[in-house]
Parts: sequence; structure tokens; C-alpha cells
Amino acid sequence: MRIILFFVTFFLTYSNCYSQWVRTNGLNGDFVYSMLVTGNNIFAGTQSGTFLTTNTGNNWQQVFNISARSLTNSGSNIFAGTQSNGIYLTTNNGTNWTQVNTGLTANYVRSLASGNNNIYAGTTTGGVFISTNNGGLWAPYNNGLGNLYIFSLLVNNGVLFAGTGPADGGVYRSTNNAQSWSFSGVTNQFVYALVSNSTNVFAASDLAGVFTTTNNGLTWTQVSNGISNPFINSMAIYNNYVFAGSQSGVFASSDNGFNWVNFSQGLPANWFYAMVRDSTFIYAGVYGGSGGVWRRPLSDLVGVQQIGTSVPNNFSLSQNYPNPFNPSTNIKFDLPKLGFVEIIVYDLLGREVTQLVNQQLQAGSYNVDWDAANYPSGVYLYKIESEGFTETKKMVLVK
Repeated sequence: MRIILFFVTFFLTYSNCYSQWVRTNGLNGDFVYSMLVTGNNIFAGTQSGTFLTTNTGNNWQQVFNISARSLTNSGSNIFAGTQSNGIYLTTNNGTNWTQVNTGLTANYVRSLASGNNNIYAGTTTGGVFISTNNGGLWAPYNNGLGNLYIFSLLVNNGVLFAGTGPADGGVYRSTNNAQSWSFSGVTNQFVYALVSNSTNVFAASDLAGVFTTTNNGLTWTQVSNGISNPFINSMAIYNNYVFAGSQSGVFASSDNGFNWVNFSQGLPANWFYAMVRDSTFIYAGVYGGSGGVWRRPLSDLVGVQQIGTSVPNNFSLSQNYPNPFNPSTNIKFDLPKLGFVEIIVYDLLGREVTQLVNQQLQAGSYNVDWDAANYPSGVYLYKIESEGFTETKKMVLVK
């Protein structure tokens, strides 16, 4: 009886403890406009200037007194687009900056991208400019571009995309390196962000959530199921996982955008103008309110795989397979409705070992893996909790 009471008490204590977003050190109160990950460095353009962290946000240092409204890199060259001073270049991670505006006739550079051995700059009045020599000279390329306010740029498999707005807003595409443009889709929208993975291009709109294309912009499909706020300011990609920053939180999808879950636990309710990721964390830059850069482990989401979208009749937690196992095993679970899900692994003394799932999920069937290579042989417990349902099972690690 004492053992049973101990585990009940322990599980209830931990049921309210879960990973969430935390604000990185520094930049408190600073509105964040843009971010860039390059190697172990993360740059953030804020209202107070441009900052750098080399340790995943444990601390930030100012490297430029001008705010970067957009950022991109080409190798070790990092470009910063500003609101009134054009473009700056650093070749030494922000220690020195040089203005590189020759040929640039619009000073507000809202977006930057690199690819096809070029640097692309999207401006608010002059459309798209291209430099073929690392910013030494810029030239406009706007033939067929129906809107010269360029919020976002993307190069994907040789195709150049431009997200525009407000009037005649949407996505334009060029297959000949901006020699000519054609309207692609996402009609009558501000397109604030464009990202891509190996199969899809995604566009963030201001009124209708997220759109995606699987044929490099020939056709687009709206994919916003589960997004409660359709005003999307920023996006990021991790393999087939997609993140969207709205005016009120961050949403995540594990199926290329067709279904979304709220991924905002711990975040302030503000606009998220910038979002990037490295191999460990997803980072969100806040515009408004408390400001700053917030981060959350990618492992909070990306370990879960949806294996079925049909709605199960009941909650269930399957026995892990294989069992016994060495060193990894798979756990299947079913959810009959949308809800927040936790799956936690404990040792036989009731101590938490690791958290496998900690997020809101749509109804369906899921798999999650546990790699126990760094844990000793023994008997472990794994427990699911969701919407009043709890179940615990044993598994055996044998090395």
C-alpha cells in the first residue's frame, strides 16, 4: 500500500511539470525583428541594435548599433538589411560592419536571401535587388513583379520566390533568376515568411494562416487546420516539422502543415516576428510586450510521429516493442480527441528519467521512440496522461 501511495503521489506531483518555452538571457524588453543561425552563432536584430549569442542564448552581446530588419549569410559573409540605411556586411561575425549600398536605390531592406551564388534583397519601395559579387554592386530585377513591397524571399531548387503585400499581395516566382516574374498564388495576402524543406514550400499569410506547395509554386493549398490565429508572422522548418509564429503564439505541425497543435506553453501572448532553429532548440523572437528571444527544445516535438489520422474509439497505451530492448524501443498510443499529452519514463524508485511526449496532439495514433543508450539496464515505467486518462506500463532494458 505504501508503494502504491508513493507512486500515486509522485505521478500527481509530476503531472503539472513539463517543458516549455523559456526566455534566453538578455534582450529583455527588446522587440526582435529578425534572426539568423550560422554555425554556432545566432544573430538577432532588435530595436536596440543587432546582437550575437554563441551559446544558444545563455547570453547575448551587441555587435552592431543598427537594427537588422533582415539577415542572411553566404558562407562567412553575413548581411544585415536595415530600415533606413540599406545593407551592411560583416565578414568576421559582427566585429566590423561595412555598408554595401552601391546600386541600391531603396533604403528599407525588409528581406534578404542567398542562393544560386547570389544575394537577394527585398525592399519596401524598390522591389527585388540582386548582387552577384557579395554586395559589391546591386541591380533591380522587377520585370513582371506586380508588387514592389517585398516582405520575404526564398530560393528553393533554383526557383526564386517573393512574398509581397499589401495591394496585389501574394507570392511571385521566378525560374530564371529574377529576369522575369509571374504571380504564383496566395492571393490578396501579406506574405511575411517563406520557408522550405525537401518536399514543400510554405508561405505565412496575414489573414488565412499557412499555405503550401509541393510543385515549387505552380499551385498552393491552404493548410491551417488547428491554427487558432491565422495572422502568421514567421516560420521555421525542421525536416518535416513546421513551426508557425502567429500574433498570439507558436503552432507546430508534424505532417507538413496539414494539422497543427499549439506549441506555446510558457510563451507570452505577443507577435512573433522571427523564428529560427539550430540542431537543439527552436527560437522565437518576440515583437511587443516583454520582447526578447525565447527558446524551446526541439525534442519536445520532433520525437513524436503520427501514424494514423482516423479517430480511435478510446485512449490506449500499447506495450513497448521490442521488450526487452537494447538500446531503443517504440511506444504506440491512441488519442480519441485533441488534448495535451505527457509520456514520462521513470525508474523503479519513482525518479523521472526522461520525458518522451509533452505537447498538444490531434486525435489519432502515434509512435514515439526512446533511445536508452545512455541509461543502465533495468526495469523502467512509462506513463501517459491526457485529458483525464492515465496508464502506466513496464519495460525492460537489457544491455
